[in-house]
Amino acid sequence: MKKINLILLVFIVLFLVSCEKKEIKVGIMIYDESDTFMQEFKNAIIKNLSDYEYEVFYASNSQSIQNKQMVNLIDQNYDLLVINAVDRLAASSLAELANDKNIPIIFINREPLEEDIARYENIYYVGADADLLGIRQAEAADLAFKDPKNLNKIYDRNADNVIQTVILKGEQSHQDAEKRTRMSIEHLRALGYEVELLTTSVANWRRDLAYIQTKEIMEMFPEVELILSNNDDMALGAIDYLVETNRFEKGETYEQDILIIGVDATSVGKQAIKDGLLFASVLNDSKAQGQAVATLINYLMKNKPLDDLPFELVKERYVFVDGQVILKEHLE
Repeated sequence: MKKINLILLVFIVLFLVSCEKKEIKVGIMIYDESDTFMQEFKNAIIKNLSDYEYEVFYASNSQSIQNKQMVNLIDQNYDLLVINAVDRLAASSLAELANDKNIPIIFINREPLEEDIARYENIYYVGADADLLGIRQAEAADLAFKDPKNLNKIYDRNADNVIQTVILKGEQSHQDAEKRTRMSIEHLRALGYEVELLTTSVANWRRDLAYIQTKEIMEMFPEVELILSNNDDMALGAIDYLVETNRFEKGETYEQDILIIGVDATSVGKQAIKDGLLFASVLNDSKAQGQAVATLINYLMKNKPLDDLPFELVKERYVFVDGQVILKEHLE
């Protein structure tokens, strides 16, 4: 009888420990459900959250919806929030709400203002190094144009040794969009290339809007030689239009006469590279970022010293993940 009671006691203890693990609730708030990269980022986070309960909330690109979600999650006593803010400028008010209840926040993808992160305790950011992503796009273009003094004639169609360039921009005031846009052009010029920026067109990260924008761009600037897109979805929108108008076609190699370079290296972006429709993408490593978020959650929830994190915590608050140029040869 004593043996049976002991086994029963062990079972009860193990059950209670298991329940205790599951009591921690993590809320994951994503700005919009249609963003391919953010879906991959979210999946990478939850794949590594086996010790915790979690729920995902989408704001349909509405800050007012996200604000209501925030209030509800705080009222439901969530222990930690992962927030991909609709508007990075709203991060301060979100952080204030959480700070009043001593709830840690990990902002992802859309970096709040530095002063907003510094103002509150237990506020962190995990994302890409946006400057480096722009630099990597310029490096990808360099691989195609080859020589600033003698541009590859496949792409320099008018033989003026100047790169006629268009940028498909994610959105106004988004820090990653601004940095990718600026650094891609600045680094191309730093590499010695002469760049004529024909236009910058905002397509809000969306494939459908980029299709419309590309139609207008090609009508206004038929001489475009390089399209730098802040993400793969917009690059694919440009490709959709160029395929529909018989300007692009699938092939074993990239044989198009307009160079298109994206960012994110999403699954659909990599397929377009394999199909010879997208020249390159820059890996915005959602897997590594998701793992970093999950690891940080674990350290915060278990009160483990952040000095022991397996990655650098910049200024005690930031985790930045570098990217790399992805070409077809990397996918074979």
